[in-house]
Amino acid sequence: MGILLAQVAGSFVNPALAAAGAAAVAIPIIIHLLTRLRRRQQPWAAMRFLHQAFRRHKQRLRLEQFLLLLVRCLILLVLGLALGQPLLDWWSNRLSAAARGRLVCVVLDDGLSTQADEGGRTRFARLRATARTLIDALEPNDRFALWRAARPVDQLVSVGSYDPATARQRLDALKPRFSRSDLTGALTQLSEAVTQLDHAGPVIVVVLSDFAAADMGQSAGQLALPKSIVALSQRAQIFFANPSPEAANTQLAALAPRRRTIVMDAVAGRSVPVQLKLRRFADERRATLADVMVRLVDPESGRVISEAQREHRWSAGQQSASIDLDLPVETDELTGAELTVAMDATVQTAGGSDAIASDNRRFGVVALRRRLQVALVDDHAAFGGDKPDLRPRDWIALALAPHAESTSAIGPSADSMELSVMDVNAVRDEALQTMDAALVIRPDRLSADGAAMLAAFVKRGGVVWLTAPRGGGTGVWAVPVLEQFELDWRVALETIEIPAPGVTLAPRTGAPEPLGLLGADWQQLLRPVRVTRMLNVDVPEGEQAAWLSTADGRPLLLAAQRGAGWMLLLTTAIDPQWTNLPTKPIFVPLLHETLRSLVGRRGAPTLVCGDRPSLGPQWSGVQRIVRAMQRGKAIPLKQEPGGITTRDAVDEPGVYRGDPPGAGAGAGGWLAVNVDSDGGDTRVGDPQAWRAALGAQWLRRDMPAAALSVESPQTNIGRHLLWIVLALVLIETALARWFSHAGRMRRAETRPLRRAA
Repeated sequence: MGILLAQVAGSFVNPALAAAGAAAVAIPIIIHLLTRLRRRQQPWAAMRFLHQAFRRHKQRLRLEQFLLLLVRCLILLVLGLALGQPLLDWWSNRLSAAARGRLVCVVLDDGLSTQADEGGRTRFARLRATARTLIDALEPNDRFALWRAARPVDQLVSVGSYDPATARQRLDALKPRFSRSDLTGALTQLSEAVTQLDHAGPVIVVVLSDFAAADMGQSAGQLALPKSIVALSQRAQIFFANPSPEAANTQLAALAPRRRTIVMDAVAGRSVPVQLKLRRFADERRATLADVMVRLVDPESGRVISEAQREHRWSAGQQSASIDLDLPVETDELTGAELTVAMDATVQTAGGSDAIASDNRRFGVVALRRRLQVALVDDHAAFGGDKPDLRPRDWIALALAPHAESTSAIGPSADSMELSVMDVNAVRDEALQTMDAALVIRPDRLSADGAAMLAAFVKRGGVVWLTAPRGGGTGVWAVPVLEQFELDWRVALETIEIPAPGVTLAPRTGAPEPLGLLGADWQQLLRPVRVTRMLNVDVPEGEQAAWLSTADGRPLLLAAQRGAGWMLLLTTAIDPQWTNLPTKPIFVPLLHETLRSLVGRRGAPTLVCGDRPSLGPQWSGVQRIVRAMQRGKAIPLKQEPGGITTRDAVDEPGVYRGDPPGAGAGAGGWLAVNVDSDGGDTRVGDPQAWRAALGAQWLRRDMPAAALSVESPQTNIGRHLLWIVLALVLIETALARWFSHAGRMRRAETRPLRRAA
């Protein structure tokens, strides 16, 4: 009943005056009744003759009174309607909507921010209740569709499958997800569906969202909505739910090991360095405490291997913070060659400033290794014999495996790097399968097949490091080799000769991100290095590939990511006649940190909820991924042209492993899936730019179902009704005179004359 009244009220500019006019109809009726009550019967002698005359004219008199009463009621009713200014098109649309039915499309935001608590219930519960109210208000001829707006966007109820009972059940079963909202994607899908359906009746679109700041996209001055969404505003009437109030929230925004692969030795230490990032929203003015706990857990058994705790004190105005922790690990934990452990971090905030609990926990994956397998790709015949100077592979071996007995037949030792020499003329894919990295000392001797095998090794996740050959006087070899790695670095034919004492290295404000652990001593380590001979390499403008450069701007160490691995090029030879780099303190940490940080860098991807990851060829043979630390969640994998991916989006956080564990070369791989931290931004955005672009209206808080009335450009007929009022007044005056006693007397006097005539 209330919905019907709201819809009728929408058909008037001034509904109160229209209601007053309708109520005024009772005035002449009341006067008529009161007039009848004042009459009293008084018998007298001639009453009998009057009764006889009244009986003869009774029906005519009643008809006259009814006509006068009807005209007087119409005068007041039409006058009230005229003052209320009715909208003619609303009534025609209403009648056509009842015949054709409306298409009601609802976009329900179920992103992470809707988990925020609002006085005992979540934002999502409020939005879902509004959607339920809209479903209950639908009429039999209406059509209905429902979309979920969190990534990935999903059409929960389609027009063709709409059933009120089923729609209510699906809506009641919904829970907010852990990904961020994608309102643009949801409205784009909705617009395409409306266009394909070609519905002839009215179309109503209701967007139920908390309009969190992260979901609003660009600012009002830069808003650029897709054309399909803008076109939807011309076809449909759009309503927005009122934005939610801001809620204070603290979250664990990031968790990552400083290295994906930790080699448990004296160089790196027997600990896992971890970096965390905290953020808070709508609570920046307060000084509060946050308690952070990080654990290393065996994902299969759930056993805690190591843990560390840190308390962070938020200062007033602080919005983000970074925390570094080292989690000690006993060597007894590493019973085999490698152990994959899960990182499980949580944050707790005092003072009730945490609206969302789901973004207080994050997961990560790190591999613990005893040693790395490194191949030195060299020419056995070159520079052999009793030559007194050290060969390039000798310098490398001394830096990586100083305890090895011989550099001619390097094998297992007590070092964390297990080196093996591979003949550059006999590079084999089978041998590369067991390696983590390959240092190519004589790339000028590589065959086309050998370069192709190394390029494939990089794409699978390996690290290949090329150095300029000390015996190569030109850069002719670089063109075909770099083509195999799909690199457009251009190498000149002639090398650059620099007079002694050579050129220094350009100072950097900080170390490259993979070498971040050297950042504190980076400037000091670079200072003594000199280069007297190097390849002349030209890198395309804008490509950030140079990790080291000379003072005159020439790249000395280039790095590029290809597939799941890395390829590096040192443009000078590891030889004192080219550079003093091998003799300086930077050489050993440069080799160690580069290999330790790049090996396995993409071996265990970290995803956010809502992703459908591309896992790469190393996952071949794995049928599904299974959540290890929280049982019961499994997602099948499938082969697509772009690689192996999940059949459905990963929508719940946790640590996942490949299943079956023994299948495929990359089986036993691990994934860490986390909530989308940007989706936990509980600050309220500004939907005004969206409203202006789409011509949307606010949904009424007290009566959201009023949005189901259809509005279009209206025609106000208030003035036309005033002319009808004037005509009714003239008709009432004429009828009153005609039915009056004087009128009847005149007609009676003229009746004999008319008869005589």
